[in-house]
Amino acid sequence: MQIVGRIYLPTDTTKAPNSGEVVSVGPGIRDVSGNPHLPTLKSGDLALLPEYGGTKVEMNGKELFLLREDDILKQFHPMIQYIHIREGNKPK
Repeated sequence: MQIVGRIYLPTDTTKAPNSGEVVSVGPGIRDVSGNPHLPTLKSGDLALLPEYGGTKVEMNGKELFLLREDDILKQFHPMIQYIHIREGNKPK
């Protein structure tokens, strides 16, 4: 077990990671009234993914998951950016 700040980092690597990088996003969705809602995520964002769900596909030898934006648990930023900001430096 490793603890960084107040974040518990499990050492068990047998589970699949539940985070990933957004590769591509669609045009968004329309509500029941037909109003468009643009996606809040963009390519390159990091996201916390549910343990189950999505559709697994393989493209060009890579395993990818198709998920609706509503199924993504949270968008997050690498901890290193927060450390730089806290120390008064701009992230690179």
